[in-house]
Amino acid sequence: MRLLLIGGSNTGIRGGWARQLAALMPEAEIDNQYLGVVGSLFGLLRLLRLKKEGWPRPDVVVFEYALNDSYIMLGGGVDAPLLQWVLEDVVTLCAREGAGLLFLCLSLPPPEGERLAGPHWMIQV
Repeated sequence: MRLLLIGGSNTGIRGGWARQLAALMPEAEIDNQYLGVVGSLFGLLRLLRLKKEGWPRPDVVVFEYALNDSYIMLGGGVDAPLLQWVLEDVVTLCAREGAGLLFLCLSLPPPEGERLAGPHWMIQV
């Protein structure tokens, strides 16, 4: 099985989820294409570039930018309609290529003393 990981810094952290996934799936071929401090728009552009360069088509793409997108949205760097457009294009590209897709959605922790739910801190797209 060929996995393509496209994500922010949490995809590349030593001892993070990607390393744990690799340990659980030693037979899998994993291509980790992470870059920190960027959001989903960069991930879409990276997917398009890999396809253009003749990528070995992955069986599954794991796309992990939710946490970065949350911070970028809070800072006003992207809005919900643009993010929706980008994520729809990721879905379309993977579907056209016959690759499975998993959006890994890490989220912001709630403010100190707050519960784990509430629209005041959770960004929904």
